[in-house]
Amino acid sequence: MALLDEYRVGEDGAWSDREAAHLLRRAGFGGSIPEREAAVGNGSQEAFRAAIAGLVDYLPDDPNLDAPSGVGVWGGPFAALPDGDTDEGNTKNPTEIMWLSSHLFYRLRFTSQPLQEQFGQFLHDHFVSEFWKVYQGVERFQGGCVDVRAKTAELLLQQNTLLRRIGIDDFRETLIQISRDPAMLFYLDNVVNGAGAGRAQENYAREIMELFSMGVDNYSENDVREIAKCFTGETLPNIRDCDGGFGAPDAFEYGFRDGNHEPGEKVVFGQIVTEDMTGGELPQVVDLILSKVSVQPSVQGLPAPYNNLPAAAVYMSWKLLRWFVNQNVALDPPADAVLELADYMRGTDTGDFPQRRYPYDLRACMYKLLSSRYFFGEANYFSIVKTPADFAAMLVRILDIDYYRGIYGDGPANRMEWMGMRLFDAPDVSGWRQGRRWINAEYLAERINFVERITSWYVSDEWIDDLQVLNGGSLQPADHAGILDYFIDLLVQDDLEVWAPGSRTLLLGYMAEVADRFDDTDRRFQVQVRGIMYFLMSLPVWQMK
Repeated sequence: MALLDEYRVGEDGAWSDREAAHLLRRAGFGGSIPEREAAVGNGSQEAFRAAIAGLVDYLPDDPNLDAPSGVGVWGGPFAALPDGDTDEGNTKNPTEIMWLSSHLFYRLRFTSQPLQEQFGQFLHDHFVSEFWKVYQGVERFQGGCVDVRAKTAELLLQQNTLLRRIGIDDFRETLIQISRDPAMLFYLDNVVNGAGAGRAQENYAREIMELFSMGVDNYSENDVREIAKCFTGETLPNIRDCDGGFGAPDAFEYGFRDGNHEPGEKVVFGQIVTEDMTGGELPQVVDLILSKVSVQPSVQGLPAPYNNLPAAAVYMSWKLLRWFVNQNVALDPPADAVLELADYMRGTDTGDFPQRRYPYDLRACMYKLLSSRYFFGEANYFSIVKTPADFAAMLVRILDIDYYRGIYGDGPANRMEWMGMRLFDAPDVSGWRQGRRWINAEYLAERINFVERITSWYVSDEWIDDLQVLNGGSLQPADHAGILDYFIDLLVQDDLEVWAPGSRTLLLGYMAEVADRFDDTDRRFQVQVRGIMYFLMSLPVWQMK
């Protein structure tokens, strides 16, 4: 039986709250108790499949956030938020990097399609474009014509929208479109890649292979030079037009400039790229990249069908597995799950989704992955360190609290940056360093500071009081064990004693001590709840997903 065979309810395990919580942590930003109950349904195989299809088969535009109109309230469609220089207006129309981060966090917080935003985070880390490098390109060509900071924010938001809308489908098409994205053209310098001696710019030619598709050592330096020639003329042809100091309306629109294109045939991976003076060489190169057999890691000598796997299928399978299943999945030598997913990634099936599959159909790959026996293997629970974006978004989504809307002080942009992640500002083109690096001493302290701020400030007395049976909730202030079980279920979503032995006894003792100190029932309950939440969200298990 293969690792990526479908998880069989009953045979492989249950489809219960524990499995649903695991799925929602990975395919989104965690699940509240009602969301997990809805996913489990009647616990059948059909309910299991429906839960995964409901996550994976999302629309290009979020039915909530991208609706053309709606009530102008926080949490509603962007289009309905007020314009102007307010927290809401700047979140809607960001004009600098911190508001860009706030805009994206708004999506993470309020999306009705959580996998779309989690997959968007994966692509944001994969296809990196860093704000200040793009800013330099805009300033160089249009510094006297446009508001450089606002235009940079606009271009990066445009790129983010592109990846969010198309990135889970045809990876071939995504590679073609990201290669022509204005922010990427600035970031990796292909905007200045032209024909003639001394004009070649090889940055993008290298990174489209090494970081965006194939991984290291699957190409030669001659391949880099030849691909750079293929990519000449892929530019913003009107970028130098200023239109009287106001910026030409088409200055930032992609176009192919044949006068900048290196004529003649090129040789990539030993194969001919036919001359095309209309921009047709870039798709030819992408097709060669996606079909190139893997050299690093080597698949030579592996049993069929793995002995001719494309490097791109191997590399992208490894990246998907590391992001969504287990951060320790090996690339060299490739883990069995990497080989299985890579073989599936290059294949074809007819029919409608989820049966439908075509080469590099990432949506089909995600359905295959999330519905697999391997995904629900015990070793893969809590095996990935949350990114700062995960950490912050999961916290406010699961608690369903009204969090600070600005960018200063407690703003999500600041808080994520203090935890080590400034969105749209990755440390370099390879993205952020994932895994245990997120929880060094400095960043872990900032996570706990964030938890303290949330539980002491944004979790209001009213929020806590509403949990009492007296106020329509389900908790009795005198039932310490029941209160603790509720928050373990809400936050840990697993057996606390497995992840923090002795914690249950410690917390019950804490609740008893608080009860002795406070005569007022409401005040006692508030202190107990805040203490429990702070403790649970400071545990190592809360840093994981």
